Amino acid sequence: MTGNDIVAAASALTEETYDNTTWLSWINACLDDLSQVAYRPGRATISLTAGTYEYDLPSGVQEVTGAVYKTAAGISTPLRQLHPLDMYSEGWKLLDKIVLQNIAVSTGDSLVVNYYRTLAHLTDLTQTPELEAQYHELIVLYCAGRSRQKEEELEERADYYNEYLQRRAYYAEVRRRQVAPWERPAQK
Repeated sequence: MTGNDIVAAASALTEETYDNTTWLSWINACLDDLSQVAYRPGRATISLTAGTYEYDLPSGVQEVTGAVYKTAAGISTPLRQLHPLDMYSEGWKLLDKIVLQNIAVSTGDSLVVNYYRTLAHLTDLTQTPELEAQYHELIVLYCAGRSRQKEEELEERADYYNEYLQRRAYYAEVRRRQVAPWERPAQK
């Protein structure tokens, strides 16, 4: 479904019409909400400079899952994540930036950061959300709930929003099992 298809479906549910900017803001708000459970992998390579131990993360980082330090000679060393208050161990930690601690950084070295990223926003309604097609109905329900909230028809809003939350929970479980299959309950 494109953004236009989502708007048409939400409008059909609620019999409400709004300007494209409003619909687009609701679609993007839904994508932000779903980003918390979508677990979209990302990877960035950060060039390091001697004497610098704090580096900006790429935009859209939801959660850092690991980091590997690579020397200019090509030697890779996985680093462990440190507690923000740990001042003595070797590894990385997140403050406002990713911070390397007790590592001899040289110019030409790099840091490969693996992370889960946010879902990309739509810039216009002709685009398709990067959510799997079978879950586009989540966005329709979210927009329908927001539409009813704006019109203060809270009973119908609650119905759409509760259905959204139930389906979001199912989507979260499906995605968790896809990215971490070892966490599945044992089969009897």
